[in-house]
Amino acid sequence: AHLWSDIYDKRWLAEGFANLIALKTAAILGSGIVRGGTDPPEGNGLALRLDEWGDVTSLIAASPDEEAVEQAGYDRSYRFLRLLEDTVGLEALQAVNAALSQGKGQADSQRFLDALEDASGQNLDAQFQTWVFPDSFVPLLAQRRQARDRLAALSAAVAADGLEASPLEAIREEIDAWRFEEALAALDEAETGLKAYLELKGDLSSLREAVEDAGLSFPRTIEEAIAGWRFAGLEGLIGDAEDALAAYTRARERVDERRGLWQRIGLLFRDPQGALDTAAADFAAGDFESSVRNSNRAFDMIHGAGDAALVRLLIVLGGVVALAAGVSAIIWFQRRRGFP
Repeated sequence: AHLWSDIYDKRWLAEGFANLIALKTAAILGSGIVRGGTDPPEGNGLALRLDEWGDVTSLIAASPDEEAVEQAGYDRSYRFLRLLEDTVGLEALQAVNAALSQGKGQADSQRFLDALEDASGQNLDAQFQTWVFPDSFVPLLAQRRQARDRLAALSAAVAADGLEASPLEAIREEIDAWRFEEALAALDEAETGLKAYLELKGDLSSLREAVEDAGLSFPRTIEEAIAGWRFAGLEGLIGDAEDALAAYTRARERVDERRGLWQRIGLLFRDPQGALDTAAADFAAGDFESSVRNSNRAFDMIHGAGDAALVRLLIVLGGVVALAAGVSAIIWFQRRRGFP
């Protein structure tokens, strides 16, 4: 049993599980195989906190107080594990030991508590405060409970809304490392961000529907902001996207209109569809300023096609007039020189 229980770096866990496993095994093997005593350690009533049970020391010259601490350590470590077995069940203890045996390094009391709560789904603060941790851990355990409960609630809300959960991993790592002040500060920020996102869900839904109706791709910048939990500037991005979408829709309607000969003349060597395609690409990339500019350019090409046609006609007429004037001048000059 001791060869296995060295996955723990706390003496009470190693000794407690060694005793528990040995006694359970003895009960299965039977009296015909087992030799020696199979009774659990005897208690002496000393209320030792298990994390304060010191390292193994020689008892040859030990004082009565030191002997009492040693006896209490063996007794209380075994009895506490039996209490946990009755509380969470043997399967939960087995699951924890299997998981910790695959982890890196030896597990301490904090890591054991975390794993046991994860496996059982139970709140074990009171048991560990009574049996394991010194009184100085009371505020730390309160922070731990707050951080774990808030992270659980936040994770549930994130799953319900289909948000990317990976940004929560950094908070989980802080909690697993028992850095609760950092974890609580990160939770404050994450909860504020989630609240802002939830307030904008309606606007996002409307924008998605409008973008789909327009045949556009949803802006990557907004998708990336949501995935990365960058909610602080999300409202501004939505507003910019709505402006760009309005400009694109206005230009799209003009580009799709039937055009007469006069407008087609005005659009010679101009490409409003190309400008509109560029606006669509800019919108998908989240470059809303450029998208608006190219949408307006496409709109202006159509809107000004009549004027452009008139200008072109005037240029052509001017050229014809200039040509006629030139021809007339040549004829007049030739006649002046006596040419027939």
